[in-house]
Amino acid sequence: MTFALQGIGASKGIAIGKVHAIERTQPEVLEYALPRKFVRSEIARYRRALASAKAELRAVKQKIPESAASDVAAFIDTHLLMLE
Repeated sequence: MTFALQGIGASKGIAIGKVHAIERTQPEVLEYALPRKFVRSEIARYRRALASAKAELRAVKQKIPESAASDVAAFIDTHLLMLE
């Protein structure tokens, strides 16, 4: 079976080789009920994390050199849009 991945790699070039599945099971996601008294603080924590992630991505985008491919900035913009 042939499988191709597209995107921006860590380095230029082509890699050919065998792939080894390390884990075949779905990750376990723990669920729990949040006591009502913590809901407001968790919403505030989420909003701070969201603002922080956006700020970090904007800072990264500002550091992209003019000589970089345009799709590098588009990659950051895509992630900013997902956070919106």
